[in-house]
Amino acid sequence: MYAAGYLRDATEFYHEVLKQEPGRVDIQVRLGRLALLSNHPRRAIDYFTSVLNNGLRSRGNWELLADAYLQNNEPGQAALCYERAGRPGLAGTLAVMANLEVCQVSGCDDSVELGWLSNSNLPLIRAEANGKRLNLLVDTAASDLVLDENVAIDAGIPHGGSETRFFAGGLSSSVTYGYMEALQLGDLLVSHILTQHLDLQTVLAAYSATLPIHGILGLSVLSRFKTMLDYRQGCLRLSTGSAIENTLSSGVESNSFPMWIADHQFILVQAQMQNAETGLWAIDTGMNGVAFAVSADTAMSVGLQGQGGEQEAGIGGGGAVKGQRVMLPSLKLGEFERKNSEGMLLHSLPLQSHLELRMFGMLAGDFLQDARLSMDFSTMQMTLD
Repeated sequence: MYAAGYLRDATEFYHEVLKQEPGRVDIQVRLGRLALLSNHPRRAIDYFTSVLNNGLRSRGNWELLADAYLQNNEPGQAALCYERAGRPGLAGTLAVMANLEVCQVSGCDDSVELGWLSNSNLPLIRAEANGKRLNLLVDTAASDLVLDENVAIDAGIPHGGSETRFFAGGLSSSVTYGYMEALQLGDLLVSHILTQHLDLQTVLAAYSATLPIHGILGLSVLSRFKTMLDYRQGCLRLSTGSAIENTLSSGVESNSFPMWIADHQFILVQAQMQNAETGLWAIDTGMNGVAFAVSADTAMSVGLQGQGGEQEAGIGGGGAVKGQRVMLPSLKLGEFERKNSEGMLLHSLPLQSHLELRMFGMLAGDFLQDARLSMDFSTMQMTLD
C-alpha cells in the first residue's frame, strides 16, 4: 500500500501491525516516513529515534531523523544527525543556526499579496534581502530558498558547507549552503532562513527571457504560511492568520483534498489520468510550458507514446531536463479537470526511487492556468478551483 501511494490506508495498516508486533523496526521506519509526509515531524522523530535505539543505525535512518528535526525547526539536532549521515556540508551550516528560530515570521500584517511581475508568464515575485531586490520564482518543487551564487555574494549572504545534490531528471550539481538573516516579502519579514547557492544565471538563462531570476522561493518558506497561488489574478497570497480562511473554507466544500510533503521538496497529491487508476503526482509550479510530465513506466502502463524527438522539458538545478511531447485526453485533480493537455514524457522520476513510492508524474504550470491553488500546511489540505 505504501509503495503504491495509498498513504492513509498504509498508515492505518502499519499501526495495526505495530500493535501486534511492537518490535518491528521496519514498520517504525515506514510510520516515520508517513509522519514526515503528513507534516508531523515530532511523531517522526519519535519513530526514528526508536529505530536507531533498537540498533538499526544506518546512514539512511540518521538522515531521516535529521530530516524530521529540520522539519520540526530544530537545526541544531538536525546538524548532529546529518553529520552522522555523512552530510557535513549541510550539518556545518545548520550548526551555525542551532540557537535560532528558523523561518520566524513577523510584520505589521498577518497576510500579504505579491503580484507576479507583469512581463513574465511565470509565478515570479519581487522580494528583498539585505537591501537588494530579488526576483524569486515561486516553486513548489524546491526545498529551500535557492539563490544565484553571485547574487548571494552581492547580498552579503555568508557561505557555509557544500555537497552534491540531485535535481530534476536525476541531474546533479554542487550546492553551497548559506544562512540569510531576513527576507522581506511585502510587509512580512521572514528571519533565519537556510539557503542553497547555485549558478542559477547559467541554469536559468533561457528560462525567463525578459527578466533575470535571482532565486527560487521553495517550501521551507511557503510552508510557514497558508499559501495561495492565484493564476487568475497573477499573484501570491501568504497568510499567517485568518485572512484567507474564508477562501480556504469555501474550497473545502467544493474541491479540497489531502496533500503530502515529501523530502522537504515536493507537494504530493492524488490525481487521475484518463483510463488509469488514481496515483501520486507532485505539484511543480516552477515547470512552465506544459501541463504535466509523466515517467516512462507510467506512460507505458496507459499506452501513451511520445511524439517526435527529445526536446527540453524544463530546467532543474542540474540543468536542462529532456523528454518527448505527449498528449493526455483527461487529467483530474479532485473535481478539477484539464482535457487534451500537452505534457512531457521523461525517462525517470528520481523521487520515485528515493521515497520508495510509485510516482505517476508531475503537474506543471499550464495545468494550473486560470485556477487558484491554496495550501494549508497546518491541516495538509489543498484546494483548487
